[in-house]
Amino acid sequence: MSLLPHKIRQLQTLAQGGQGEILLGRISPGERFLVLRPLEQAPVSIPKHPSLARKEACVLLGDKLYEAEAFLEGPTLGEAGPFPASTLIKIAHHCLRALGTLHQGGLVHGDISPNNIILSSWKGAPLPILIDFGLSGPIGSPVRGSGT
Repeated sequence: MSLLPHKIRQLQTLAQGGQGEILLGRISPGERFLVLRPLEQAPVSIPKHPSLARKEACVLLGDKLYEAEAFLEGPTLGEAGPFPASTLIKIAHHCLRALGTLHQGGLVHGDISPNNIILSSWKGAPLPILIDFGLSGPIGSPVRGSGT
């Protein structure tokens, strides 16, 4: 993962995570929004899957290093719902396939929860996307979260 060579402006604090404040930033040029998560360990490479958030780069803000991922529009699974059973089955299917891809890549997420699943959409249907890989690591290694 490379260091992002662009200027990042911190806009606001989104949440308090297990490793510190999770920030919303804006990158220029392009004026894209990014989620910035504190980086306290070596970053892991996340396999590609439509339901896994992509890490873009590392960002240095002041003297702190952050991982940057694209800001995703949509509520979390914890904020949305209730859903009919057919929709819940589709959401679960996407999440399980994404976790399968992650596990095939030798990684665990470490912090699966409704608040770490963003409900985006694709062609009018909900597309759940797993976010927040701050506690992820190799399968079999000590995990500081729930170990999922």
